[in-house]
Amino acid sequence: MSKENGDGERMLSPTPPNKKEGEGKESPTPSRIKSESEKEVLPAVIDIHTPPSLELLLVFAHKRLRFRDDEFIKEWHRQMNEVYFWCYPKTGQPIRHWPAYLRSWIREHKRDLEKEKHRQERAKQFAARRKPDNYLAPIKEENDVKPF
Repeated sequence: MSKENGDGERMLSPTPPNKKEGEGKESPTPSRIKSESEKEVLPAVIDIHTPPSLELLLVFAHKRLRFRDDEFIKEWHRQMNEVYFWCYPKTGQPIRHWPAYLRSWIREHKRDLEKEKHRQERAKQFAARRKPDNYLAPIKEENDVKPF
């Protein structure tokens, strides 16, 4: 069933005017996302044999590893500079490939976070446990005490 006027022409519903750019509700614009990513520029070639700067390390973790825990990265960089002097802790040999070494530390960090989360869930379950309603506690009587 189509609506027709007396002349047999079909009547169309009025269409709303087209919105101009910049009007109406704005969604997260790609330009804003683009501007954030432009701030972090990863060099085309990374020297894996020389210790990186903190800025390069943060950009590498964000871009290549998609790891956003900046506090962990800063602490790792501090430890590598002040404690380990960019050498393996067990052997004392210089680190040959720092990106791989960083990946292993991040993997262990994530594993530790999962263990801690699991430990907290178990503690909550243990705290929430209660004795059944029909539980009868043992009663200590005088005859139960053994003489020395």
